[in-house]
Amino acid sequence: MWSDIRQFIWEVATNWAGYSTGGLIVATIALWHTWRNKLMHRKLLLSVSVLFLVMAFFSAWEDQHRAYLNEAKENTPDLKATVYKSILAYNMDTGECCDVIILLGIRNLGSPSVARLWTVNLETASQKYNLRILKAPKTGKNLVNPNTKQVMQHLAASDLVTEKVGTNPIPKGGEANGYLWAHLDGGKKDDFNSDVAAIVSYEDVRGTRCIGRILMPARGSPESVPYIPGLSD
Repeated sequence: MWSDIRQFIWEVATNWAGYSTGGLIVATIALWHTWRNKLMHRKLLLSVSVLFLVMAFFSAWEDQHRAYLNEAKENTPDLKATVYKSILAYNMDTGECCDVIILLGIRNLGSPSVARLWTVNLETASQKYNLRILKAPKTGKNLVNPNTKQVMQHLAASDLVTEKVGTNPIPKGGEANGYLWAHLDGGKKDDFNSDVAAIVSYEDVRGTRCIGRILMPARGSPESVPYIPGLSD
């Protein structure tokens, strides 16, 4: 704190000296009095000195404010989420709903940051649903085609994004891919007969809330799983 105060005072002093010993205003006043062959009045000198002091204070504040903004920009995360696919799964026999698997990636264009305090919501035209985020089993999670019963992709437990970037910061320019697994308590498949929006949100290390969104077909299935670099096969 004291070093900042000393720096501010030094900048005020040097700016004031610079304004007082040169510049357009000093040159104009000196030229005017030389042309009129008159000496400067004490009141004029005092007024000009006060004006220069005010200008010096403003210039010093502006320099420090600009430096603060540049430093803040360098130390601010910029997390961008891309949701590749969202899959809505339900029990085909009972119609009980539902688990949601979301494949996504997060890129950081700013300073290193974790991504934490995750939430997952589903939105239809008439209602919004809050989901409960689950932990993956140690053996991971299989994406199974409901028609052929074939495993389309295996998601390792280590690729769960809440664990992957919850404590490990994403470096500047870095990217992390993974998945979220969430559950809706008490839902029915008939609640999702129209298109559904899956909304993912999280916070960076400074507490800024970030949001990713994707529109998925009603009762989606993993019939086509995109290739996502960084996810285990």
